Amino acid sequence: MKQFLNKIWASGVASMKQQLKQLLGLSMLISSIIVVIAIISMVISLFSSSSTIEPNSIVKIKFDYPITDRPNTDPFTNFKLGSIEPNNSKNLYQVIKSINNAKNNPNVNGIILDLSNFQSPGITSTKEIRDALNTFKNAGKFIYTYSTLLSQTAYYLASVSDSIFLYPMGGIDFSGLSSTSTFFTETLSEIGIQPEVIRHGKFKAAVEPFLLTRMSKENKEQTSLLLNDIWGSMLQDISTSRAIL
Repeated sequence: MKQFLNKIWASGVASMKQQLKQLLGLSMLISSIIVVIAIISMVISLFSSSSTIEPNSIVKIKFDYPITDRPNTDPFTNFKLGSIEPNNSKNLYQVIKSINNAKNNPNVNGIILDLSNFQSPGITSTKEIRDALNTFKNAGKFIYTYSTLLSQTAYYLASVSDSIFLYPMGGIDFSGLSSTSTFFTETLSEIGIQPEVIRHGKFKAAVEPFLLTRMSKENKEQTSLLLNDIWGSMLQDISTSRAIL
């Protein structure tokens, strides 16, 4: 009986080892496929970017994809989970480099901006892209913009263009800047949580949502100064580009 049980145990262990080997082999195969797809995608991107541009060409740019502040070193970031389709995202460096390459290429006469599905990367990144477009324009080349609807940030970017074309049934959002804060003090009190905060100075407002029920006078002051500074810079850039005195 003991020998029989030992044989069953040995058989089970061998079967488990075989299954583990198969699982490991399958995992390695899937990983290899993902790596090969990533390499092929980079090679295709390299060849497409190095293709010859014909004379009198116009570059079309659509900002309908996320733009990150800096490059991501993760090789799997540009692939959607659950599919082998690439995730169409760019970083700020790539966008500005592409605009500068177009500026320095004698075969490129101008840029068409399609902002119909504009995904704002934030006002700071938008300004950097706008400055690159302004440098492109100052090189003696043209910029035209088309959109079905222009958000405030999209219009700020488009204002550097020679002409802006808007869908007849579209519109422009231009209402200024604002800031809102969510406060958790009363919610925390209801569930019996008492925050313990150590801060120095009245302008240290990051912890106010856990201590107060509304913005403090100091926080309103510093937030207003920040918003007014950003809004003033946007208005100055727009008025200069559109020749509005």
